[in-house]
Amino acid sequence: MQFIYPTFLYALLTVSIPIIIHLFRFRNYKKFVFSDIRFLKQVVEQNQKQRTIREWLVLACRVFALAALVFAFARPYIPLDEKTNLKGLKAVSIFVDNSFSMNQKGRDGELFETAKNRAREIVSFYNEDDLFQLLSNDFEGKHQRLLSKKDFLFFLDELKTSSKSKKINEIISRQKQAFGNLKDAQKTVFIISDFQASQFNQNLEEDSTIELQFVSVEPNLQNNISIDSVWFSEPIIKANSPLKLMARVKNYSSEKVDDIALLLKINKVQKAMQNISCNAVDFADVEINFSLGNNDWQKAELSIIDNPVTFDDKLFFAFKPNSNLDVLIINSGQQNGFMTNVFQSEKFFNISQINQNNIDYSKIAKQSLIVLNELSELSSGFQQELKKYVEEGGNIFVIPPTESENINKLNEFIQSLFAANFGNQIVQKVQVNEINLKDELFQNVFSKLPNSVDLPYINKLYELQISNAIRGNSILKLNNGNSFVFKSNYMKGCVYSIATPLQNEWSNFQQHALFVPFVLRMPMANKKSEIVYHTIGYNTSASIELNENENLLHVVNEKTDVIIEAGNNFGKSFLPLNSITDAGVYEVKNKNKNVMAAIAMNYPRSESDSKLLTKDELQKLSINAKINFSEGNLIELQKRIEAEENGIQLWRWFVIAALFFIAMEMALLLIKNKVTA
Repeated sequence: MQFIYPTFLYALLTVSIPIIIHLFRFRNYKKFVFSDIRFLKQVVEQNQKQRTIREWLVLACRVFALAALVFAFARPYIPLDEKTNLKGLKAVSIFVDNSFSMNQKGRDGELFETAKNRAREIVSFYNEDDLFQLLSNDFEGKHQRLLSKKDFLFFLDELKTSSKSKKINEIISRQKQAFGNLKDAQKTVFIISDFQASQFNQNLEEDSTIELQFVSVEPNLQNNISIDSVWFSEPIIKANSPLKLMARVKNYSSEKVDDIALLLKINKVQKAMQNISCNAVDFADVEINFSLGNNDWQKAELSIIDNPVTFDDKLFFAFKPNSNLDVLIINSGQQNGFMTNVFQSEKFFNISQINQNNIDYSKIAKQSLIVLNELSELSSGFQQELKKYVEEGGNIFVIPPTESENINKLNEFIQSLFAANFGNQIVQKVQVNEINLKDELFQNVFSKLPNSVDLPYINKLYELQISNAIRGNSILKLNNGNSFVFKSNYMKGCVYSIATPLQNEWSNFQQHALFVPFVLRMPMANKKSEIVYHTIGYNTSASIELNENENLLHVVNEKTDVIIEAGNNFGKSFLPLNSITDAGVYEVKNKNKNVMAAIAMNYPRSESDSKLLTKDELQKLSINAKINFSEGNLIELQKRIEAEENGIQLWRWFVIAALFFIAMEMALLLIKNKVTA
């Protein structure tokens, strides 16, 4: 037997008080004179023996009663194992899962409210002087300290559901931090959750100083359908043209779903509706066709109706149709009429041609494609601007000069970009026999090439030299195995090298039907459709073009107006979005209320997969950590807390013993008074 407060045992000295009173009591006796005391003496001697026995019994009752009370205040217990230690305070951290998955219905109502009730029950199992931490997925600063029981219950009442979802190891690590330097405290961690599989990304870590208690709350249903992502099939979005939007819908349930209505709204106007079907535990990519009438920012929303999980039934996105693309052709001599004619056939392109001696460096960064048409020499300043242009995502089309003796200086520049350069000039009649249909230049241009298709032929060419350091692929290949057009990837941009000048004596490529899609799609390479949507809680930021002194911007929608200070990174402005917590489409406005951009925020899809871990699966993930698992009511948990953390408590038995001895004393005194009377 051990004691929580052993210093109270010094109070056992108080049992000496009734003993002293009993041994050294003094009474004043009165003398009475009797004529004959023979019979009286016999009565006195008999009463004296009975009184002595009763007084010793009363003394024993008083001593045992005092001793029992002292033992009760010392809090005696029998430890169940060597880890049981009740001396000092108890620190209890309780994580209440407040992610969106907890909005589902369970056996006892909404899971989130059930989890809060479980937390209240757990707190009631502890004493008023114990310390508590309340933790949620928000990881708020106010939840990172130990509280009294009263304050804990106050913060618990204020807790709301959140779009955030943390991993279990992150949660436990945060709980350990709250315990700080409490070395002598008895530490217990509770995690109240539905225990979705997405919460666990690794095994639980072992910590012998902390005991883990998992309390499970389960939904009635675990089916869910989610809008996962959205994108345009083409890299360029044109107003007044048919557009093809692709959406991916995921079915996380164990049953196939049919005829789910997928709605597309743009600027709050319904543009399309598509019925979809999806197999169990699978996804379906849906094609949605529509058109736009202007080049303004478009605020869009895809939605389905699916219960009971609804947070991922909408996906917000924003986009702006592309304005005209700029193409710059830099010539060493005469202009390239072949490329000019192709670009002028499409009003979407703004084409300009200049001589290599009249280059305006300020216009380079704005171009979607720069054509180096038979240039033999490039100044060092021009090379630096071109290299920076490619690094930032620009595209260069390199056409070699006709004279091979002028090729070396061009090769020096191309090699600095790790692109295919030009080798020996070969006079040989060959033909293109392979088109890379997987590359974005020809993707979706041809459904299938016929076996007898007429492809360009070449009379003479430069041999394209491709080292192991070059990252890229052949766009067009010749029947001798060499590349005719090679695409080299450098940083964010691309360099296209063609083996011949665009002249009739070299090849007929510039007159072939294949030349048109090749030329028109080069400016679109590396262009991503301007769909802007971000995920809440992932420290995201949006790129934005700003004028000088426009760093404070309003991010607004129907419910919110947040002022955010734009940042700058390597000359590019960006807008941090950490302060946005609600899903929807927002307009970004400057101080003059002009719309600078539109951004969409969506809740994360990490909890869309509603698969839950069973008790056995949790145990497998906890091979290095001891956990206790509770389901349903907490009666067993309460008993376990009392048994494992408090040992076998004996103070109640000592209180009962004290009351028993006091009752015995009162009974003995009552008998004595009757006899005396």
